[in-house]
Amino acid sequence: MSETKLKLLSAILLLLGVTVAGTVGLSYLENWPLSDALWLIIVSLTTTGYGDIVPITPIGRLFMLLILLLGVGVLAYTLGAITNTLLERQISTIMDKNNKYKYIKNLKSYYHLWGRQGRQQCSQCFER
Repeated sequence: MSETKLKLLSAILLLLGVTVAGTVGLSYLENWPLSDALWLIIVSLTTTGYGDIVPITPIGRLFMLLILLLGVGVLAYTLGAITNTLLERQISTIMDKNNKYKYIKNLKSYYHLWGRQGRQQCSQCFER
């Protein structure tokens, strides 16, 4: 597995881990259903912040603060890994095209083979 794919996988797993840990932690600390805790974690990590559900207890607020700080950092890392993966693919494609162009440009003698006659001549060359 390439380094880029490994970073992307680790970033996604980290984000999933923060989401699960935050959901379970808030559910336990605030005695909420898992669905409410998950809702608050996702709304908070996406920085939407509706304010319809908020932690009440001091320990719940402290936990939520830690999850927000950790989660925003992990989310930024994940977005960076996704961007890095996409850019690396584009750069690789451009470099491959550039290498093919340089190879063709450095050929000393070559023939253009077009159409049916070109295919016939080319197949005759490979039969020899």
